[in-house]
Parts: sequence; structure tokens; C-alpha cells
Amino acid sequence: MSLESYIEDLERDTKNQTGDYFAYVMKGSKEEADTYHLVTWQVCIPQDNTYEAVIIKYYAPINHYLTLKKYFGEDSAQEYLDEIRARNAVVNARAEVLD
Repeated sequence: MSLESYIEDLERDTKNQTGDYFAYVMKGSKEEADTYHLVTWQVCIPQDNTYEAVIIKYYAPINHYLTLKKYFGEDSAQEYLDEIRARNAVVNARAEVLD
């Protein structure tokens, strides 16, 4: 498969949320805590042309809270929620000032 075809497939999968769009934890379940989605990718082409390219795919959990809870415990998951609430409070306060 050519590099161009592979990139086209990634773009199609991302648009349609199929194929390489989802990834799962090895030996995990397909529950939400073990499901990741493709966020972006990077194509690295060598200067010496020893190979065509390396493609680095970046995935993120579809549900950060459940992933943290499953693998790091309730405390880490709660810290994550607290950070989100604090960030949202700052955003809302700034929005009020700008109105």
C-alpha cells in the first residue's frame, strides 16, 4: 500500500469513525474505559530515504474519567473531574467578564 493510500484511508476512517479510528487496550474489553479514538497522526519521512515513512498515530480515551477510574482508581478519576470543573469555572468567569 502506498503512503498516499494509507493516509487517504486514515482520513476516511476518521471522517466515518470506522477502521483505524478506534483502538482498544490489548487484552482489554471493548468497554468505554478501554476504547480510544484517533485524534491525529504525524508522518515522518527520513532524510536519507532508507524507508518511505513512519506514521505516528495519536489516540485519546473516549471517556477519560472511566479510563482513569479503571486503571488508576477513584481518586485519580475524581481529581480529573475536579480539574475539569475548575477549568470550566475559569472559562465561565472569563465569558461573564467579556459579556
